Amino acid sequence: MDSFTLFLFGVSIALQGFWGICATVLLASNMHHIFNYFYFTITVLALLVVPFFMLQYGFRGIPIVMILADFSLLVAGIFLCQKKLTHISLRELYRVFQPGFYIQKVAALRKKN
Repeated sequence: MDSFTLFLFGVSIALQGFWGICATVLLASNMHHIFNYFYFTITVLALLVVPFFMLQYGFRGIPIVMILADFSLLVAGIFLCQKKLTHISLRELYRVFQPGFYIQKVAALRKKN
């Protein structure tokens, strides 16, 4: 496997992290049902199109489809967070994408103990 293919897998994993944050926010606010339908639909579509991408791009077609699916889930997650969580602004949601947000949470937990 060449380094560019590994890079594509890495991009896919990074995107999974970002849409995972959206999914967690939706789950924590009990607004995750529609996202689950998006996840199922996008996953099935990705599985259906991956053979065509593999014919065109070989093994590299797999991470390409994964990136497309993960990007679609990220867009769906951000859209649903903005649509469903009207009491939380998109600017406030942006905070959970910052490492400092989690550093503050860890520091607060350490103070409690």
